[in-house]
Amino acid sequence: MSKLLQVRIDDKLKTAADGVFTSMGLDTSTAVRMFLTAAVETRSIPFDVKSRTGVIELADGYGSYICEYGHVHDYSKLEVVEGDEVIGPFDNVEDALRSLKDE
Repeated sequence: MSKLLQVRIDDKLKTAADGVFTSMGLDTSTAVRMFLTAAVETRSIPFDVKSRTGVIELADGYGSYICEYGHVHDYSKLEVVEGDEVIGPFDNVEDALRSLKDE
């Protein structure tokens, strides 16, 4: 017997995740089952989770992080807009936050 699991996530995150899983020959449901199976087998979250200044960094080798609103981002696309001026991109969240504090 199987159970239905419904999760609300941001449309952009779902689309991005679908693309990643498709490129690996998986669908999102299978990837979620794999995650849950690994969590049960290891009795842990099956990847490193680090929290800094309201964000969770993903140890995915791509510099990705999840912001405080639950959206996945890439450091290389992190920019700060001040008026008409765009500052960035930044190498990491700390540099972006430092630029905001330097105002």
